Amino acid sequence: GAAALVSTRFGGQKVNPGAATTTACSKLETLKAKFLAQQNSTKEDFAAETKNYATKICEGTGCEQNDAERERFRAEWSLVQKYYTEELARLESLLERVEDTIAEPPFRRCPEFE
Repeated sequence: GAAALVSTRFGGQKVNPGAATTTACSKLETLKAKFLAQQNSTKEDFAAETKNYATKICEGTGCEQNDAERERFRAEWSLVQKYYTEELARLESLLERVEDTIAEPPFRRCPEFE
């Protein structure tokens, strides 16, 4: 019957029905955790960079006094902002794909996501 077919397809090894789904559920859980950790780390890094550039790009007391340096820092800051915006969008897209997959059968029945 079905058990013989499963056994034949996997080189004679016994594979319980649903084993592939269980493995996929575990991998999805790992991916979700990884992308959430990367997202949090990216947000923390951006907050640190924001503090780092605060006095480099402002004008006035306590700010970079050299106009040329301040302009250079502003150009750098624009690139930093662009990088973090793109990275957060990339991670959000990956998390969305994982969440969409988790919402579909058979993954929505995984114990990891209930």
